[in-house]
Amino acid sequence: MRHTTGAGPTGAGPAQDARESPGSTREPLLFTTVRRRLAALAVLTVVAATVAGSVGRPSDVEPTTRSLSPIVASPAFDDRAENLELARAARAARASAEASASASASAAAAASAADAAKKAAAQATTPPAPRATAKSTPKSTTKKPVQRKRAETAPAAPAGAVGTVVAFARAQVGKRYVFGTAGPNTFDCSGLVKAAYLRVGISLPHQTGGLAGRGRSVSRAQLAPGDLVFPSSGHVGIYVGGGQMVHASTPRGGVKLSSVYKFSFARRIL
Repeated sequence: MRHTTGAGPTGAGPAQDARESPGSTREPLLFTTVRRRLAALAVLTVVAATVAGSVGRPSDVEPTTRSLSPIVASPAFDDRAENLELARAARAARASAEASASASASAAAAASAADAAKKAAAQATTPPAPRATAKSTPKSTTKKPVQRKRAETAPAAPAGAVGTVVAFARAQVGKRYVFGTAGPNTFDCSGLVKAAYLRVGISLPHQTGGLAGRGRSVSRAQLAPGDLVFPSSGHVGIYVGGGQMVHASTPRGGVKLSSVYKFSFARRIL
C-alpha cells in the first residue's frame, strides 16, 4: 500500500526555510554596508562643514546632525571618528616635531654663523704678534784710543861723525861674514866696527876683547846711535837706534840689522 506525503504545513517547512535563508543573510549585510557608508558620509559632511566655515552657523548643520544622530551613535562611527582623531593628532604631532627640528637646525646654523662672525671680528681687531728679532746692541760712542803702530822704518840718521858711522854700518847689511876680514865686501863682527869708525878717523882694534876696553861704559837705557853693543863678551855690534843694531852675525846670517836680542854691556866711543 502506497503512502503519499501530504503537502501540509509540516512538509513545507524545510523547503521554505531553505528558500528564505539566502534572503535573511543578504539583508543584514546590506544594512551594515549602508550604515557604514552613511557614517562615512556623515564624517565627510562634518569635515566639509568645518573646512567651509559652516561650523560657526549651527542652523545649517543642525538638521543634518539631527538626521544622522542614529548613525553617529553607532559603534562603527565611533571607531572611525576615533581613528580620524588619532590620525589628526599624529599629523599634528609630526608637523610640530618637524617644525621644532627645523627651528633647532635654524638656531644651530645661526649660532654657528654668529661664532664665525665673532672669530673673524676678533682676528680682524687683534694686531699680529711682533716678530722676535735679535736686539741690536747700541754701538758705543766712546772712542777707543788709537794705538799707533811703531814705525818700523829706521830712525833718522844722526848728524856729524855719529851719523857717518851709523850710515856706513847700514850700508853693509847683506854682505857675507868671513872671520878675520874688515871689508870692503866681507866682515866679521869686530872688523865691521873697525871699518865704520875708520870713516871718521878713529882707529880701533880688530878684536872684541880690545873693543871692550875702549870708550866709556853705558847702560841699556842710555844707548845712543853709534854705541858699541856687546850681547856677550865674544860678540859686538853697532847700535843704530830704535832698539836695533847692525852686526856681522854668523857665516850663515852675514851682516844684518836685528834687534838687540841680548845685552851684556855697551861702550860709547864718540
